[in-house]
Amino acid sequence: MDNFRSESGANNGAGICACRFGNDPLPDGDQSLDQTEIQPDRPTCSRIETETAFYRRNRQRDNRKTIQKMRVYIAGKVSGLDRDRAELKFWSTETVLTEKGFEVINPLKLVQNQNEDWTAAMKICIAGMMQADVVYMQPDHVYSSGATIERSIALNIGMPLFYSLDELVKYSRVVRQTEEL
Repeated sequence: MDNFRSESGANNGAGICACRFGNDPLPDGDQSLDQTEIQPDRPTCSRIETETAFYRRNRQRDNRKTIQKMRVYIAGKVSGLDRDRAELKFWSTETVLTEKGFEVINPLKLVQNQNEDWTAAMKICIAGMMQADVVYMQPDHVYSSGATIERSIALNIGMPLFYSLDELVKYSRVVRQTEEL
């Protein structure tokens, strides 16, 4: 009831409607309720209260079903490795992360041209990393200049880094529980 009040602050269901219901759609499809003018042809606060409560309940149910997957960027050594070995390493990590319920950003998929020079490839990978929620550091990241740069950027912008799949899974559970509240 606190969310529905007239301009004077009373919840009288008439007069100027200052309801705070955001963009909740009204049944007739109108989403443009002007909250500063008296509009006698618009629903009263009590009708809006009932209808928005319905839409909010439905949205909450839908949100529980469609909680977005956490996006994980994989960082690790690529340069200096045989292409097949690098692909196997990144694909296997991607498969494990996908099976755990994550959306994976694989840098080998981002850089389409295998002959791309290192600087251009890093620019592409960093742009891809910025689309992630967290970064998973493969064990060989310490031997990679690119992964070291990605790690430094993530630390400087406050992006969570994980060195173990178990830590990442625990973190995602905590985040998911927090989102559900």
